[in-house]
Amino acid sequence: MARYIGQRIMTPTPGRLEQVINNQVEIFKSTDRRGSVAIAISGTDQDEVATNFMYDSISEYEAHQDGVLGDTIRLSGIDTRGADCVRTRWALARVIEPTVRPSRPKYIRRNLITAKPGELGNLVNALKELREVFTTVTPGIAVQLGGNNDTVRTLVVVSSMEEFEAYSDELASDKTKTYRDRVAGMIVGQHSVLSRFVHVNQS
Repeated sequence: MARYIGQRIMTPTPGRLEQVINNQVEIFKSTDRRGSVAIAISGTDQDEVATNFMYDSISEYEAHQDGVLGDTIRLSGIDTRGADCVRTRWALARVIEPTVRPSRPKYIRRNLITAKPGELGNLVNALKELREVFTTVTPGIAVQLGGNNDTVRTLVVVSSMEEFEAYSDELASDKTKTYRDRVAGMIVGQHSVLSRFVHVNQS
C-alpha cells in the first residue's frame, strides 16, 4: 500500500496540452513505477496535468529523488517537459488513510482543505470518521509535507461519472451532515478539482 504520494502539477502552454500529456505518460511506459497521469476537467481555470507517483515508504521516495538528481539525462528530461508549461508545481503528501480504487479507475476528485490554526489533528480525525460513513466510495486522506502544513487532501477515485454522482449525492445527504458541519467549523476553506485519468500504472 502506498504511504506517500509525489505529485507534479503542470499547466501547459496554450497549444501544448497533448505534448505535455504524452511526455508524462512516457515516464510510466518506460519504467515499472506506480502512478498515474490525469487531466483536469472541472475546478481549474486553465488546463492542468497532474502526474502522481506512488511510494511505499519515505525511503523509496528519497531513492527516487537521488536517482533523478544524480542523472543528468533525467534532469534534462524534467527541463524539457517543463519547457512546455507556463507553470509547474511539486507536492509530497503522506497517506493517512488509503483511497480504495475500483479495478478500472477513470476519474479522481482531489479536495484540498485548509484547517484553521491548531485544528489539523481534529480535522484529520473528523475526516477519518466521515470516511467510514460512505457506502459508494472510500475516500483517501493525506497530509501535505511542505507548502501549507495546515492542508489536508482527500481523494476519491471512481470508475464512471455515474459513480461520482452517487458519491456526490451521498456527500450532500443528511447522513453526512453532522460530519460536514463539524468539518466546516475547523477549516478556513477548501477547493476541489475533478480530473480524468489518461494513464494508470497500478502494478
